[in-house]
Amino acid sequence: MHTSPHSQLALHDVSKTYDERRVIDRVSLTVKPGEKVGVVGDNGSGKSTLLRLLAGHEHPDDGEVTVRAPGGIGHLAQALDLPPEATVRDAVDVALADLRTLESAMHALEDALTREPPERFASSSVAATYATLTARYEARGGYEADVRVGIALHGLGLPDLDPARPTDRRRPAPVIRRRGTRTASAGSPRRGASRAVRCSSCSSRTSRSSADRDR
Repeated sequence: MHTSPHSQLALHDVSKTYDERRVIDRVSLTVKPGEKVGVVGDNGSGKSTLLRLLAGHEHPDDGEVTVRAPGGIGHLAQALDLPPEATVRDAVDVALADLRTLESAMHALEDALTREPPERFASSSVAATYATLTARYEARGGYEADVRVGIALHGLGLPDLDPARPTDRRRPAPVIRRRGTRTASAGSPRRGASRAVRCSSCSSRTSRSSADRDR
């Protein structure tokens, strides 16, 4: 495969099969640095598989995937596996797990560096490792990550979202009783709600018709 030196991500004749079902069939793609690309397709058409291949979480059955990203590849899954007590902050930390891991390692090295004698600092392996991790963290945009999270929340109309808020906000739906209808729940699907309204209208019309006959 001859990949352009200007491409950052590249796939060449990539295929992937699950249980004898081929979800990606000889796909070729190149993405240049700074280029924004959206993947559009029906459910089950292979969008998530394509992203997992680019992130290195899976390997193609055929073809070749080339990634040039000194800081690594970030991948946010469609659904996060969070415990019921998880907060918004926990969800963000899971989404930025690789950066949080780097931060923890950098903090540990910072503590170790404070114990290094000044005369050994320049040749210290701890200092060299710290410099490597810092460069990787910067390449991944680690110093701007939390700012980007705030910008994303603002774009979603949630600028004041409390990081300590639980992600699981489900509560029992209040029960609404309508005259002439069965018990309906406020959390019921719209189709069920519209059916209840139609039944209520039918019941009202029937009552009026009976009253007219009594007259």
